[in-house]
Amino acid sequence: MFAFISVKKVKPGTAEQYREAARPRELPPGFVWGYNARNLADENVIASIAMVDRTLEFFTERMSVDNDFAQEMQRRADAMEPFVEETLLDGIFEVVDELKDEDF
Repeated sequence: MFAFISVKKVKPGTAEQYREAARPRELPPGFVWGYNARNLADENVIASIAMVDRTLEFFTERMSVDNDFAQEMQRRADAMEPFVEETLLDGIFEVVDELKDEDF
């Protein structure tokens, strides 16, 4: 499973427009859940987290052979760009531990 995590500082007053621009037209294959979260200390910092249950090979292959997928990723990046002041973190992370309430 992979976590797509992006933390952006948006320009003041543009959080709603940013979140709308970031919204995918359709959910990616393997999508499990996703959140947009606003930082309590700075409402202009938004963390977007999506959990996707696929293999790394799937994403590598999908980006190289599925032009629609790559174009949708670029469309979203282009739509968000006018509202972003700074990218603090952006990446795909492999889940190495899963913590559940019943494990404690």
